This record gives sequence, structure tokens and C-alpha cells, in this order.
Amino acid sequence: MFAADASWYLPLTSHTFKQWMLGFAFTQCLEIPIYLWGLRHLPLRQRFFVAFGASAITHPLVWFAVPWYMPDAATRWVLFFAVEGAVVGVEGYYLKQWGRTRPWHWALLANTVSAATGEVMHVIWPGWMG
Repeated sequence: MFAADASWYLPLTSHTFKQWMLGFAFTQCLEIPIYLWGLRHLPLRQRFFVAFGASAITHPLVWFAVPWYMPDAATRWVLFFAVEGAVVGVEGYYLKQWGRTRPWHWALLANTVSAATGEVMHVIWPGWMG
């Protein structure tokens, strides 16, 4: 479906790394509080590190390994939902390893909030990522 052409991927430059860091911090600010609540069966310090780890596992892969340049909006949205679904699966599995009941519910909630907020930010403040 996608060519192995490097132009489909974000090149790793100081600019794209700064964009990723901003996106990662934004994601963590939205998802960590949700995971802290969802992991309340764990001690607070452990909750924080587990909550941080969920996005730390998936965010770099989504940002740098997924081709986000799409020739049309329909293709972009199909990829967006496929990738977000995979992220929910990975983060849900990760949470399950920490004893969370209904881990995919928490992963779905956290990623819906962060992905939707990110999309809204792109609409109301184009170029906010630099």
C-alpha cells in the first residue's frame, strides 16, 4: 500500500525532534492524569512511572515510523484510526501487565482524549507544533 520511499516519513532533524518533544510532552500532559486515575490500585510513584511508560512506548513509533504524508484526506483518516487502534492495543496490553482490570478501556480513553485534542489544536491553531 505504501511505497518504501523515504519521502513518506519525517526526517529526523533538530526541527522534527523538537516537534516530537512538544507532541510527546503534550500527550503526556493529557494521558498521565487519566492513567494515574486508572492505575490507582498501584502506589503513587509506581503509577506515575507506569503512566509515563504507556505513551513512552508508543509515541516515538507513531511519530517517526508511520508515514503521515498522505495524498488525500481519506487515506490519512484511515491510517489515523488504524494507528490509534494499534496504540490502544499496545497500551492496553501494557496496562494489563500491571494488573489493571479493563486495561483497553483506559487506553482507549487516554488516547481518544490526546488524539482528539491534538486534532482540535491543529484546526484552531495551525502550526502550533512549529
